[in-house]
Amino acid sequence: MASRIPTIASVWLLAGACSLEGLATGGGGEGGGGGTGTSTNSTGGIDSSGGGSGGGGGAPVDPFDWMLAFGNVSVNENTNSLPIKMTEPDGSGAVWVAFSAKGSVVVHDPDGDVTLGEDTTASSVFILEVTEGRMTRSAVLQGSVVDGVTTSVTLGGLARTDQGVAVVGHWVGTLSLGATEAVAEGRAGFVALVDQRGVVGSFRKVDGQGAQTVDGVASVHSNGNLYVAGTLNRSLVPADQLPGCTTGAASGDVFVMRLLASTLTCEDVAIFTTPDPQQKLPDISRVAATEQRIVVAGSYEGTLHVGGLGDMTAVAAIDGFAIVLGTGLVPRWFVNVNGNPSSTDAVRDAVLVGATLSLGGYYGTTTAANELNPARVEVVGAAGEPCLLPSDSKGKDGFAATLTFVDTDLLCTRADTFRTLNQDEVHALAAFETGEIVAGGFADGLLEGLTVPTEGDNGVFVALPGENVHGLQFGSLGSYVDALSVKKDGGVIVAGTFQNAFLSLPDGAHQDFFVGALRDPL
Repeated sequence: MASRIPTIASVWLLAGACSLEGLATGGGGEGGGGGTGTSTNSTGGIDSSGGGSGGGGGAPVDPFDWMLAFGNVSVNENTNSLPIKMTEPDGSGAVWVAFSAKGSVVVHDPDGDVTLGEDTTASSVFILEVTEGRMTRSAVLQGSVVDGVTTSVTLGGLARTDQGVAVVGHWVGTLSLGATEAVAEGRAGFVALVDQRGVVGSFRKVDGQGAQTVDGVASVHSNGNLYVAGTLNRSLVPADQLPGCTTGAASGDVFVMRLLASTLTCEDVAIFTTPDPQQKLPDISRVAATEQRIVVAGSYEGTLHVGGLGDMTAVAAIDGFAIVLGTGLVPRWFVNVNGNPSSTDAVRDAVLVGATLSLGGYYGTTTAANELNPARVEVVGAAGEPCLLPSDSKGKDGFAATLTFVDTDLLCTRADTFRTLNQDEVHALAAFETGEIVAGGFADGLLEGLTVPTEGDNGVFVALPGENVHGLQFGSLGSYVDALSVKKDGGVIVAGTFQNAFLSLPDGAHQDFFVGALRDPL
């Protein structure tokens, strides 16, 4: 079985500065050790054949054309588990971002700090439109403490619609929507529409006999459809909560719904079940959609029954997956990603462009390759061979795979990997107009082919296929990239979280969020 593991890309490794003003980049092969040079990847990782030896670096460089930072003020929480979401830019380059956080949030706008939300121990959802580094609109789904119940809310996804943006997630407690409130006594999912003015126009509670989540959303502008996916605690969403979805009270674990974006009326639903009642529910990371196809991606353990495709069984402890559905929400293909038998693997993002599907995530590796069952990206039951992934390092490695729709089949055509001595993960993908993919994530340790002047979590990286490996170093211990967007001019917008050392922050600031446009084109 042949392995198709091509050359990886040009990479910015974003790591290790003490402030935005003090970001440093190395001088390249002849200078102070930026680790830039030409790379080859015959084994799936990044192998440097040039570049500096690390260390000092050259003159300070600001990698951003613009950046906007924001975060909660008085509540210290780990935002790594609460990633920021971002839409694609509009014609003016404006993006919407959304995140959940406790308490009030300060936006460090160039025209002066702006405080959003209430200073409370409850969680809220914050939705911002950002244009060229300035906040131009905002909305808050405000949490509160009512009758001793503190609102807890987790953001699932964000998608641009013709009316504004759709925001999905799940919550317990009370959410203020402006003129009205929404209450969930147990965990319930939600879909909210925020219009161009920053006003919550529609809100749909996704409820049932148990705990529900809505973990991903995608919008198809041409037909006005909105696709959402999430999990059910063995109880289907009742029809009276979502008119049009009259599938009864069957049990299920993963659901995919098609709604009208203008009214949030549900038109169709598909359910995928896990046979074992004790099995952990799958995690949904991403929904992507076009007029012809819908992709639901994430991770699962044990067995997942995927309609007419049958039972899919995880090879590792937890496998990454992507379900590709056609019109009518009928599953057509199942993509499985697995590392070593005891590993935790996941698909974190998915992008559909034309006849290609790109997946990004991570897989567990081992020092001894499993020759009988090597790590792979595989379309279950497809005619083509899987893309094999190298399994000769420790920890986790990030990957970005490209799959191609050919007639009635889906084939894995390439898989790029990102490798360190410890671990690294791909969290985000975006596509250029040419269909070329850019990937972003974080590296704990040194990405092969680059040397950076810090240890530990060496910040975040943004990469795309190519021959040269070169790097800008910025970020800090614990910085993450969670979302990427590509502007019409080819510029890349990055969103994620950072620690105190990433920027010069006001006293009392904790781990915060950022969105910024890279200065140099990829």
